[in-house]
Amino acid sequence: MTMKSVLMLLLALALTFTFTATDSEASLRIEQIQIDADRSTTTRQPITNKVIELRGPEQQVSFFYEMKSDSTERDQEFVLRFQNSELLMAPSSLTVQVDGKPITSQPLNGEKESKELVIPLQKEALTQGVHEITVQFYGVIKEGICVEQGTSANWLAIQVDSYLQLSGQQPSDRYLADYPAAFIGKGKYPVAIIIPQKASVETLDSALKVGAFLSESTDEKFPIQIKREDDVESLSSNVIIMGAIDEFSSSAMKSLLKQASLTAVENSMILSYETITDGEGQVDALLAISETPAALGERVSVLTEPKLYEQMTGRQFRVRTMPVRHSKETGNTVKLSQFGIEDITLNGSNRESQQFFHYTPFAMDKNRQAVLELHLKRSARDTSETTATEEVFRGPIELTVLVNDVPHSINLDDMSDPQEGVYSVQLPIDKSAMKENRMISLQLQASGLMAKNPCVTTDHNRWIYIEKDSFITFPKEKTDSENSPSIAQFPSPFVDEADEALVVLPKTTVADDELLYLYRKLYVNSHPMNWKLADGEELKEEELKSQHALFMGGPSVQPLLKAKQKELAVSYATGKPDLAALGFMEGSSKSVSFIQRSLWGNSNRAMMVIDSLTAESQIDRPLVDFLQLTDDVATVAVLSNNRKVYTNASQIEAANSTAGNNTAKASARPSVGWLVGFGILLAVAIVSVFVVLRRRRRGVE
Repeated sequence: MTMKSVLMLLLALALTFTFTATDSEASLRIEQIQIDADRSTTTRQPITNKVIELRGPEQQVSFFYEMKSDSTERDQEFVLRFQNSELLMAPSSLTVQVDGKPITSQPLNGEKESKELVIPLQKEALTQGVHEITVQFYGVIKEGICVEQGTSANWLAIQVDSYLQLSGQQPSDRYLADYPAAFIGKGKYPVAIIIPQKASVETLDSALKVGAFLSESTDEKFPIQIKREDDVESLSSNVIIMGAIDEFSSSAMKSLLKQASLTAVENSMILSYETITDGEGQVDALLAISETPAALGERVSVLTEPKLYEQMTGRQFRVRTMPVRHSKETGNTVKLSQFGIEDITLNGSNRESQQFFHYTPFAMDKNRQAVLELHLKRSARDTSETTATEEVFRGPIELTVLVNDVPHSINLDDMSDPQEGVYSVQLPIDKSAMKENRMISLQLQASGLMAKNPCVTTDHNRWIYIEKDSFITFPKEKTDSENSPSIAQFPSPFVDEADEALVVLPKTTVADDELLYLYRKLYVNSHPMNWKLADGEELKEEELKSQHALFMGGPSVQPLLKAKQKELAVSYATGKPDLAALGFMEGSSKSVSFIQRSLWGNSNRAMMVIDSLTAESQIDRPLVDFLQLTDDVATVAVLSNNRKVYTNASQIEAANSTAGNNTAKASARPSVGWLVGFGILLAVAIVSVFVVLRRRRRGVE
């Protein structure tokens, strides 16, 4: 063998060693668990949740999508399904633009049947980043010169079954900045949160909070699963591994943590973005590891609060000291950006926004008005002496804000005193718009922006620019210690910032997926999760004196409730809840929930019991759904076998009415003090008259 051959062989061996070392650093090898995930994913994203009507002669609407990485795969497309007016005629058209570039223009005729337009997405439209698709409608319904086309018969409707179909390889280099998007399951591929087989209560609590946050970040029904380490047989999607490092017992998890070379440090949590492979397939994994379960629980909000996880960088991040949360950061003010609204420009062809949604604050006083403060700019007023503007636009500019479809109007011509070109307008919101709603919808519409005179041509453009830092201030509900707690407040007071709360586990086992469902109903969007999970068998009465309590199960499985059984709002004298005494049918009930003042010291604290009367499950989902959505002022809710929920709201209303009538009658009766005073006054008057008459007699004599 020549010297040259030897050198070539040594170089090849060196390159082979270098590649293997790099691969071992980039991915962790997992044993005994199969990975059947395909990193090439295809998703069908709806573009709207309601029919969008475009009005002629011209109007447009925009939709946005985000590519997490560059893609070259085929079959990525925008599918537009629509109907249009039967009166449309040439040259009516529909134009689609992608990122401002026209892709296609289609003629429209008077055929009303549903139509489908498929736009392939290619090249620049598939590069990493946010992209915009604009649908432009131009409608003509009459021939001739100077013909008014802007009538109610000139329309095109985009249907709710329109969608974007996107597919693409996930990028090979992933970082903590990809959280949470990379860990939200889709369709039949939920993300698994893997915890130790015998996870502590603190670790389970942390995993449930992360699971609730990720679940409520998508429209998917069940995008997240909580898995114990011994129950994991295969992985079909990305995973999150959470726990104290010494809690894990399976060889697979121990091997992964050893390969990751994570060093648990006291009073800290380490987050590490890894790739796991079985030699064939691979998935991404987020490791959230601490030395103790308590250290994990104290820092888990890094994974549930946007202001915190948005600061994560790199592939590893160690959390030691948690930032101080200022009380003003989590008030009853919600910015438009929290609705998902970016800066919006409305003009003659884009006269309305899409509909956006956000939860109302749980502590909102529905009997007082919320106020929307808009920060906006507008096109300059025409101050010339000509009447061209009036001839073309005919009327003032009006901005209409639809709050839960209730219109609120602003005349922009009445605005004055802009600060650096920005107008600030405060718009009180009708109380009835949010009276019965836990979720608020918001939509912006404008009139007076579109040219109305077809005989006058002008390049004058009217527009309104609404800034995303505009906000709604919701009135805070006044705390009244004299009022009894009600299920209408749920999930308050258990999620109140000012107070602490405990979710108390029973002696019997509650499935992890049932607890996750409950946590999802407790979670309020963009709000800290301050409650904690507690073991009912280890919980002490002293811990309940300053905290609200939500008990899973009744006295038979909750030792602290058994000790206070005679003081419960629902009688358990026979070992089961006596629902007949409260007006409910005996034997037809599946589960019950009731709320009352805490029985442990502080009367300002509340306690709730959710008790299943069957062995099927500890938490009945229809009952929990009802508690989250109802506005009934009630203290007891019963789920019947027919899956309907009944409450004692009518009984409470009748009792309050009777109490009010008794108070009114009592106030109408003269009091004893008043009668005594009147008697004394009458006696003084009689004596005075007697004295006067006697003096007169003496004078006569």
